[in-house]
Amino acid sequence: MICALNKKVFDPHKRLNDMKILAYLEWYKRHSKFGYYDSYKNKRFLEDMDVNRFKKKLNDYWEKMVAEAERMSQKDEAAFRSRWLHGETAYRRMVEPLDIADYYHKGYKDYITKGRSQHYIKLEKWLEEGRPHKQTS
Repeated sequence: MICALNKKVFDPHKRLNDMKILAYLEWYKRHSKFGYYDSYKNKRFLEDMDVNRFKKKLNDYWEKMVAEAERMSQKDEAAFRSRWLHGETAYRRMVEPLDIADYYHKGYKDYITKGRSQHYIKLEKWLEEGRPHKQTS
C-alpha cells in the first residue's frame, strides 16, 4: 500500500494547465496583419518574436509528453492518448505550420520527409488510431 502512495502518477493535465499559450497563439492567428503563417515566417513585428518563444515552450511540452507516453504501459498509453486527443490536435494544427515556416525560411526543402519532427508524426498516428474507423460494406 505504501509503495502505491509513493509512486509518481503521470498527470500531464496539471502541466498543461500551467501553459495557457494556445490562447495567445489563437489571438495571434486572428490578429496577424498578413496571416499568421506569413507574419511568423517574416518576423516583422514584436508579436512574431513572442510567438517563437511560446512555440518553443509548446514544442518542448509535447515532445516530453510523447516521450513519457511511450515509456508507459500500453494500457496507460492508450488512456493518455484518448484524454489528450483534442489538446494534441489543437497544438499540432496551430504550431506545426509555424515549424514549417521556420523550416522553409531556412531554405530547406521537403518538410514532410526530411524535416518533420518525430513527435508530430507520433501524435498524428495516435490521432488516426483514436478515430473510429468507417466500416465499408
